Amino acid sequence: MNTFTGFYRIIRPGNVLVCALSVFSGGLIGGKPLQLLNEAVLSLLQGGGIPFWFLRVIFAAFSASLILAAGNVYNDVRDIKADWVNTPNRPIPSGLITPRAATIFAAALAFSGVLLSLPLGLNGIAVAIAAAVLLILYDLRLKGVPLLGNALVAILGGIAFLYGGIAGNAILPALIPAVFAALFHLGREIIKDAADLRGDR
Repeated sequence: MNTFTGFYRIIRPGNVLVCALSVFSGGLIGGKPLQLLNEAVLSLLQGGGIPFWFLRVIFAAFSASLILAAGNVYNDVRDIKADWVNTPNRPIPSGLITPRAATIFAAALAFSGVLLSLPLGLNGIAVAIAAAVLLILYDLRLKGVPLLGNALVAILGGIAFLYGGIAGNAILPALIPAVFAALFHLGREIIKDAADLRGDR
């Protein structure tokens, strides 16, 4: 039971949920969101099945969530020493799960996330793979680089909306929330780095 709790906590479910909602919003932003949702629900209730665009958006939301979860898990694997100081109650430093188990879990999450991008076509697959690679690059090399690492996280936060836009065939309308999300994440990451400074040293 403790191991299951550790796996659940290490993915940071709150962040994962926000990611899923961002992607879902990006998929709806190209039209009238309430109208699109209403049409999808009516189609389902009337036996017409789930519209293909809606399925693509759902796949995108789950795909992005799994890739983000993988990044969160591997981030904790790389941050063990700092977490002993900053957040010793996290799953790895507290002993709920081992670094090896967490690494395997991260790989499985990333693979599953990329696999779920297949219905989105080449553009969606490319974004999913790029996001997974950038998250690994961040954890391995860029986390400790001032501003560059923050900027990478901010870009990934904005890409969530664009990923949804790809799924919903509404890339251009998704650019506006993507920019705002990137700016929000940039400020958040800078503030978080300042709070973690003691453990990082």
